[in-house]
Amino acid sequence: MRKSIDFLYRVAILPRIYFNRFSFLTFFSMSIVLLFVGRIYPSSFSDVKFLLYESLSPVLSFASGPVSTFHTAMDNISLHLNVVKENEFLMEENLILKRWKETAATLQHENKELRSLLHFPQVKNKVFTTSRIIAISSGPFYQGALIEGGIDQGLVKGNVVVSSQGLLGRIDKVGKNFSSVLLVTDLNSKIPVVIKSSKIKAILAGDNSEKTYLFYAPQNAQIKVGEEIITSGHGGVFPHGIPVGKVSGFYDGIYHIIPHVRVEDVGFVRVVDYGLNGVIDP
Repeated sequence: MRKSIDFLYRVAILPRIYFNRFSFLTFFSMSIVLLFVGRIYPSSFSDVKFLLYESLSPVLSFASGPVSTFHTAMDNISLHLNVVKENEFLMEENLILKRWKETAATLQHENKELRSLLHFPQVKNKVFTTSRIIAISSGPFYQGALIEGGIDQGLVKGNVVVSSQGLLGRIDKVGKNFSSVLLVTDLNSKIPVVIKSSKIKAILAGDNSEKTYLFYAPQNAQIKVGEEIITSGHGGVFPHGIPVGKVSGFYDGIYHIIPHVRVEDVGFVRVVDYGLNGVIDP
């Protein structure tokens, strides 16, 4: 059985092997002959070569079609990959530029805010610290903010906190490196104030909203909408003259005051030690 299989294999394979060898030798010999003929009879060989090319041109044209299509497809794929890669690079570069733009805008805003603090009226021989607001607590039970700076930075309870627009509040709790600020809008905030133009005295109180109100003003007081409210300096809590807000209206027998400072709009504050000792726990 084994011998029969070997015999059949030889019968099927050997003719093909001999044919391949014969074909190679034949084409090689023809190439040598054509090379010599081309050397000896160049003009005749040129005509023969032209006729050969002309007769084979349809075949060559047909054969070159898929090759040309393949090269075109590869060029398109390469171009597409390059475009995709360049697009990814441009998107990444654009993202980096956007981040730098946001950073620049933030720094510009902070710089503007810090510059505005420089224009706040200076109090002679008073110590102040510039601090950043890092958190805001705005709810129905407490209106406050958390700022950088505490005992290690020399801050103490009762320090006055202002922005470039006016009074924000006062420090009511001091930690090692952070402090909480009781805002003027807090329900427990009571600030002695005075109408700047008429010198009418009153108490400014908050209600845990964005507005504040005047209490204990004289019943016959003529207070107009738009009048400026400043601290009076009474009670030993706040000094005289810090801008607080403006009168926005008179409703149900109460004057409504809009504070100059919205804590949401403030990034940096100035904490001032006026040396006052009239702070009372709320």
